[in-house]
Amino acid sequence: MLTPMSEQHPFVYLHDRLVDRSHARVDALSLGFLAGAGVFETVRVSQGRVLAWREHGVRLLASTAALSLPVPPSIDALREALDAVVAANELSEALVRVTWAAPADGVEQGILLVHSRPLPDRCRIAEADGLRTFISDVARAPGIAPHKSTSYHAAWRALSDARQRGPEWEALLADGAGYVWEGATTNLFVRDTEGWCTPPVDRCALAGIGRAATLRAASDIGIRIVERPVAAKDLHVATAAFLTSSSLGVAHVRSVGDRNLPRVPAVRRLADAVWSRWRDTKSG
Repeated sequence: MLTPMSEQHPFVYLHDRLVDRSHARVDALSLGFLAGAGVFETVRVSQGRVLAWREHGVRLLASTAALSLPVPPSIDALREALDAVVAANELSEALVRVTWAAPADGVEQGILLVHSRPLPDRCRIAEADGLRTFISDVARAPGIAPHKSTSYHAAWRALSDARQRGPEWEALLADGAGYVWEGATTNLFVRDTEGWCTPPVDRCALAGIGRAATLRAASDIGIRIVERPVAAKDLHVATAAFLTSSSLGVAHVRSVGDRNLPRVPAVRRLADAVWSRWRDTKSG
């Protein structure tokens, strides 16, 4: 379930200016609308501050190039648009999405849309209590998985299935060979008899901003995490697990299906280290 439109904030940034959401208009023939030709980044705002924008901006620009989209504004120009939405909507705790999409055929300039919404209950639940997980029957499309593409149907279906269960649930996406790669909106970390591991990103998992921050934090505080495939059957013998994203930070996995998992000190240490890094670093 997505955030109802009534809960979205009133001001958005469209093309090159702030507008009231009710007055925002885009070309009905844009390829972003007709073909899902676009990319996006969802950024956390905490205590009125934008977190980790530079990393998001770098990834957005890399994704536009990889998917042959029109060249977007610079990272700094995108940050100005983001800041305008934060200020206009007087945001304290929220999520802001920056979308760059292809225009209609024959039009050179792409479509920039920046909009915000209140911080979902899921984020607060994840921080306080952790999330429950299940293995979805939806698989991520491998051709676009390394990018935050607006061609988002597979992840949207998995996310919708999770939301139907409740805000404390996340869907895990597996491939046909029985390997789990990521959550619908998160990256997965698992502790088994060999220690902590996370699926590598050179196959089909998204290189999440939260994932990268967690790997850096783990190195800093002496927690060893290796990259290797995680089979679905491995989750049945895992001794702990957590999820990461730039919206959630580091979230303890309370259960996989009907199997409960303990909260372990390493996950709290990583969560504290990641939030400290993001909140203490001037972003963008």
